[in-house]
Amino acid sequence: MKKQVFFLLLCAALLLTGCNSGDPAESAETETETVETEETSAETKPAEEIDGYDDSYAYIFADMEDASVWISSQADVSYEFGTLKMTPTGHDPILTCTFSGDDQFSADEYGYVAYRYKAKCTLNRGVFFVSSTNHPSFHDDGLTFFDVNTTGEWTNVIQPMSSNAFWKDTITAFRIDPINGGEWDEGSVIWMDRVGFFKSYKEAQAFLKEGKETEPTATAVTIRDGMTKVFTPKGRLQPDYIAADYLPDDPAAPGEGNVVTVEADGVKRVIPVSYENSVGFLSYMAEMPGSYSVETVSLPQNFVFPDFVNAEDAAFCILRGILTNEDCAAEAVTRGQFAAALQNTLLVPMNHILFGPQNADDPITMADAAEMVGTYLELLGAAPYADSAYYPTDCTLTDAGKLACGCGVVPVTDGKLSPDATMNGGELASLMRRLVLAVLDQPILPSNIDTDEKIRIGGWSNFTWAIGEEDIKTFADAGLNLMISTGDIERQGTLQTALNASAKYGVEILRYNYSPWNFDPASPAAIPTTCFEYFDAPAYLGNFIFDEPGTDHYPMMAALTEFYNKTMPGKLCYYNLLPLYANAAQLKFGANAAAIEYYDADPDLYKKYVEAYAEQIPGDYMCVDIYPNRVSGGKKSTYNEYLKNMDIFATACRKYDRDFWLYVQTTGLDGTRVPDYFDMRWQMYIGLSFGVNTFLHFTYGTANHDWTESMVTGGEPTSVYYAAQKANLEIMALSDDYVQYENLGAFTHKASRCEYARFENEYKDFGVISSIESEDPLLFGCFEAEDGEGYAFTVVNLYDLHREKGASLSFTLDGDYEVTAWIRGEKVTLTPTDGKYSLDLECAEGVFVTIR
Repeated sequence: MKKQVFFLLLCAALLLTGCNSGDPAESAETETETVETEETSAETKPAEEIDGYDDSYAYIFADMEDASVWISSQADVSYEFGTLKMTPTGHDPILTCTFSGDDQFSADEYGYVAYRYKAKCTLNRGVFFVSSTNHPSFHDDGLTFFDVNTTGEWTNVIQPMSSNAFWKDTITAFRIDPINGGEWDEGSVIWMDRVGFFKSYKEAQAFLKEGKETEPTATAVTIRDGMTKVFTPKGRLQPDYIAADYLPDDPAAPGEGNVVTVEADGVKRVIPVSYENSVGFLSYMAEMPGSYSVETVSLPQNFVFPDFVNAEDAAFCILRGILTNEDCAAEAVTRGQFAAALQNTLLVPMNHILFGPQNADDPITMADAAEMVGTYLELLGAAPYADSAYYPTDCTLTDAGKLACGCGVVPVTDGKLSPDATMNGGELASLMRRLVLAVLDQPILPSNIDTDEKIRIGGWSNFTWAIGEEDIKTFADAGLNLMISTGDIERQGTLQTALNASAKYGVEILRYNYSPWNFDPASPAAIPTTCFEYFDAPAYLGNFIFDEPGTDHYPMMAALTEFYNKTMPGKLCYYNLLPLYANAAQLKFGANAAAIEYYDADPDLYKKYVEAYAEQIPGDYMCVDIYPNRVSGGKKSTYNEYLKNMDIFATACRKYDRDFWLYVQTTGLDGTRVPDYFDMRWQMYIGLSFGVNTFLHFTYGTANHDWTESMVTGGEPTSVYYAAQKANLEIMALSDDYVQYENLGAFTHKASRCEYARFENEYKDFGVISSIESEDPLLFGCFEAEDGEGYAFTVVNLYDLHREKGASLSFTLDGDYEVTAWIRGEKVTLTPTDGKYSLDLECAEGVFVTIR
């Protein structure tokens, strides 16, 4: 499947970054402007009169909307002082932009790149790539190396691109490797202010000149280091802050007894807004300079949990000083108590919180609580994920009150807030804990992800555009519930949006941000900290690690899996294997191995490849991509060992008790055809016949220009989307029944003339079917109920799809049964005529029959 081609770009040039050991705000304000021309190298240009510039292809990273089209890899990305901050998490941090539609531009017309950055690192070389219609993928023949400025100063670079052989025709993508040396430059940091593409040197100069005063004197800052993330309120920190003061040296193990403290001016106090998730990732809100640490604190000895108090919520609030024991025990919370609880979070002065004319001793109503919480969040500048479905319908609230309800802090049930209702101390403790989570961007809203056993249908999703909630809804509307994601989804803001929206729409995500091909168990490559930060997000299923390895990789993969499972307990360490048509070199060395010229005489080579994986790599699934939709002489054809490949894989899954995961061809690649609804439905019913319980469309979205069409392009559904949607919804309709049965094997009927239908291991013992009458080629998948009471089978029309021919059959059973069938997404009861049951199948159709 070669997903590495998603990063298809070419090369370009610039001069780059700077390095230093201090903070970005500490570095000197000196500006360095460099340029490379055909005649000179690193020539410093004299000051010129600066005119305006064409901003059609200008990207300012302080502008989240513009910056969101840039995709990071092997780096944690955040915003600090109005700039994009990259902290490498691997040996090759990159920033990529794939242009689509009107964002693409002419190489001849826009011949200059302008870039503004600074850096702190030890590596002193970087690389640029471009891709164009003339060269639609990144390649070493087109890379450009550049020297990195290591002085820690802001550096302006203007690079003419005419000397780059790949800068031709229309530019489709651009990639920056700000530092590159084949090794992980641990501790390095790169800040990027802007990058743009211009028609002239003077326009590029004007663009960079505008950025000279962008660094503010005070701003909100997010500080990250390992397992710690620190938020600061608006304007609280000055540019000369020392980040290390805010980062605990040794975060404690997760537990409600752990709190964050700060010692400032000789006084130590607890920071109320702090949270450690289930794997110990610490996040908190800081408002002052000082020495922060994590300490274990015990509850007061006289603490008593009233019957109506959730002990976990009460302990959380009492340990942080937000509530007292008496507050938690209150039968009716007063307005004064509620305002004091908000004040105890210390981030907003009391006189800014909406209080109203009522007496402080009056009970607080839910409507007033919502307004006060919402006002608090707005004054703080917090922007928690909210869902309008949780706005109350039984009262009218301001936007602030709606925010408090929509993000889940103030509970709304079935659209009702019961605005005049009051709260007790236990409800107050629960509300205040949720408020802390909202301020720290932690998930609050209930998840719609179905954790019951079901058929999963996913899609490889190389998002190359800014992802919003609507994108996730479009994904889910296609009948998809598993996203294998790359691209823009890994940006900080986008990732959080995607995880929250995915929980709302019932989608799980396999992230593609950890893939250490040279994993060393003695010195394991660090898992990106965002994996720990978002560990508790309901939508985060696990990580896609490797694609199409060879047997030589298996020992390393076994060690990596053991490390991953210990480090990320409960998350899925996911791999995908090669198909039968891989050559012998690929089965040994992986998908990138060159084809060999000789024939390997071992007929069981592929079977050994699959079984070796099952024997060496722990897990409860195995996954493979088999793309059968070929074209021959202008008409549809099918890979001639399709069912043989399916059977080898299914047999191994049954032998080693693994779930069978299968990629469905959803695009035209490597000379194959673009599948339609019939192609996809056929693949999926054949997959069901061999026991597949997870289907993955390749591809949902892609940046690869060599592939003709995906389900979405630039976020917009294509004809392939609607074809896949129809097939997906048909398969999902039978999910609840299908998962109650265990696959026993498969067999064919009258299929000897169909080369693609031949396989050796046909199941012979499905005695519940006494006879089959049909002159058409059919595939039967055989199942037994997991509870031991009943059977099921699939039957699929095996005519080659180019024939567009239907099939019919009748069958008898070995006794009297209740027989139902899932036909085109509808469940019907089958009744026999003279003891025979009959079915008619369209082209590419399958049916799932249950026998009780």
